[in-house]
This record gives sequence, C-alpha cells and structure tokens, in this order.
Amino acid sequence: MRQSIDKHPGVLLCLLLLSHLLLAPSLSSAQDTDDQTRGLQLDGWQGTRPAPQQTPRPSSPQRYAPARPQVLELPSVSQPSMQTLPRQQGIPPPHLQKRTSRPTQLLTVTVTDQNGQYINGLTPEDFIIYEGGQSQLITYFNTGQQEPVSLGLLVDMSESMHGKRRRAVLALRSFAQAIKPGDEVFLLGFNHQLTILQDFTDSPSLLTQATAGLQPGGETALYDAVLGGLQRIQRGQRQKKALILMSDGLDTSSTASREDAFRAARETNILIYTIGIGNLSQGARSQRMPMWGMGGMGGPFMPSRGRPNFGSVDVDLLQSLSDTTGAQHFFLSTKDILGSHTVLEQATQTIAHELRQQYSIGYLSPLKGDVYRDVQVETRHPQHRGLIVRTHKGTG
Repeated sequence: MRQSIDKHPGVLLCLLLLSHLLLAPSLSSAQDTDDQTRGLQLDGWQGTRPAPQQTPRPSSPQRYAPARPQVLELPSVSQPSMQTLPRQQGIPPPHLQKRTSRPTQLLTVTVTDQNGQYINGLTPEDFIIYEGGQSQLITYFNTGQQEPVSLGLLVDMSESMHGKRRRAVLALRSFAQAIKPGDEVFLLGFNHQLTILQDFTDSPSLLTQATAGLQPGGETALYDAVLGGLQRIQRGQRQKKALILMSDGLDTSSTASREDAFRAARETNILIYTIGIGNLSQGARSQRMPMWGMGGMGGPFMPSRGRPNFGSVDVDLLQSLSDTTGAQHFFLSTKDILGSHTVLEQATQTIAHELRQQYSIGYLSPLKGDVYRDVQVETRHPQHRGLIVRTHKGTG
C-alpha cells in the first residue's frame, strides 16, 4: 500500500487535505476550551463558569407610581393649595413676642381685698393700665412666684440703733433664708455715711455673714441713704426691683435734701418698703389696723395710718416713700421690739411674703425717653369688686 502511494503522490496530497478537514473542528474546539479556561482563571472564577441567568420579561410593562404626600386636614378650615400660597409666606409670630411689643415699662402690682388678703390667680384680662388717662396694651405678665427680684436692704446703723442691733440682725438673717434661686440681694448699712456690707448675691450664707458688719455709731444721713440705695438697686439684673429701708430716726447729716430723696423715689420704678422704729403713744396703739398680708391678724406692728406720736422717726417721709412706690410702711414700737425677738422678724417676713404674691405687668409706653409717666392700674374682674390695687403712682 505504501509503495502504491509513493508511486502516486497526487493520492498522498488528497489524503492529507482530507485529514486536515476532518481534524480542524476538534482542534478549534480544544483551543477555545483552553482559552475559556484561562479566561476563567484570570477573572477569579474557579471551575466552570456558571451559565448566565435570564430574567423573565414581564407580560405587561410596569408603571412608576410615586407615593402620595400625606396631607394634614384641619376641620372647618379651608387651606389653599400649594400653588396658591405666595412666596415666603409663613406663620406670623405670636403678638407678645414681636420685637416692637417688648415692654418699655414694667409695673409691680399688689392686689388685696378689704381685709388685706392677697388675690391670686388673676390674668392679664383682669387688669387695665392707664398712662396719661389712656388705656395701654399689656405685653408682659408674670407672677411674683415666677418673677425673680433684685432687692436691697438699707439698714440704719446710727448711734440710736445700738439697743436694737441684735433684733435687726436676727430679722435680717431670717429674711436671708427667703432668698430664692434667681434673686439677688445686697446689704447696705448707713449712719453719716453709706457702707456696702454685701454687694449683690444669691447666697443666703454670704448675706448672713454680712450682717455682722452692722455696728451702730454716728449720725443719720437718711436722705443720702435713700439716694444711694436707689442708685445701687438700679444696677440690678432683674426687672423687678425693691428696697427695704429700716430706720429709727430723723435725718441729721445728709448733703441731699428731703425733696431730693422723695423725687428720686417718685421717678424710679422701684418698690420701697419702709420700717420705722420709735415710741408709739398709748392713744396711737388703739388705732392699729389689721396687719397686711397676714390674713387680717393683729399684732405688735402695723402699716401706719393717721398721725400719732411716733417720737423721732420721720414717718411722713417713710410712709410717703412706700405709698408713692406701691409698697408698704410699717411702724414698730421700740418697746415691742425690745420685748420680743419676733416682732421685727415678722415685719421682714411679711414683706418677703408679699413680694411673691404680686403681679409683674409690662406695656409699651407711647412716650419716648426718660420722662415721668402718670400711671394707674385697675382691676375689672367681675367676681372681685372693691379690691385694693397698689402700684407705683408714676414711672420715669
């Protein structure tokens, strides 16, 4: 056979062509398989690549339906659509919070019945404020329980207070315990000069320690003390401000005049509580009135009324200071103070109690600048007729 093929080379060529055609598909397949294997190793797969999965096509096309916004519907209120709202329209701020409605004048108001009982629970609608005879819009309202106070203690330490010093110190130390968080209190002693024993503090312990500096001696500069106390209390950080002035004598050494002291009290919106200590005649003792703020209870002291013999105490000035500023004046008998350690303490505690029962009412004054304003406050609550309203008779 081989010899026959060798003799015919054309036959050999035909056989070679035929074998190439038969072997070509298998070689191509092997090469493809080898290339595929190398490709799988290069892209990280191990073994045979999984067949691609076909995602079935939905029978009908799906439409995107966005979620509907939630709408808060208020009954009986017609709300415009978003398209009809003007640009930058918003909810207006409450009336009392407008910058133009912030009070320029703040009044401290005390309301009692005919027996001296405090009336609590009143609202802004129960009050009317008049300035110059014209009613004013109330833009601020608070109660004494919530309103912190800047308070000054102004204590006479002239020579005549020598026998009463111990009682005064005990009363002031008891008063210091009534200080609440947010309050600030200072203590000034005065004779012929004014001495700062404790500047503004909210610490009862510091105020108690400062009372040890009350040492009697010298003369009495009462008018200067009033001016100095008013100037210092105006530095206080609280809107509500008050002074408690304790004295047992007449002015003997002031550079300021009586009119200066009264004018300053009249033109500043500061409560001035006064405590006068002197000799009360027997005739005057029978004229006592119920003690304010203590439920009509009688006692060894009272807000002074009438013109009894008060010895050397300048009751006219002390009572005028309190009446003008909407506070109270108390007269204490020297005999009662020396006979009981609670008399002077009861007076200071009555004042501390009243400060928490008051109303703070603010309004926007139509007058500009530092001018005197004639102010009156009335109540119009239908269930409380004949109430007594005390406040500053004018503000600066």
